[in-house]
Amino acid sequence: MARSFKLTPLEAPLAAWFADKNMDPDVRAADRPRVLTLNPDANVALAGRICGDAAEPAALRQKTAEALAEANSRRARTAID
Repeated sequence: MARSFKLTPLEAPLAAWFADKNMDPDVRAADRPRVLTLNPDANVALAGRICGDAAEPAALRQKTAEALAEANSRRARTAID
């Protein structure tokens, strides 16, 4: 849906929120599907880093891993390995 409504200009700010460790984890978790939909090639690596960072909240890591699994692409699977 994000692509259909031409929301691609919002990808950079959304990705910045998703990456921002000072942002509320619930906001970051809500952001992840849009970020992965708008520019999966650029943001799969970011999602993989979040999943692998023990300093990130467990719930955010879990939700991000689920989003990567749902993406069902080789890059997404590699990011969560």
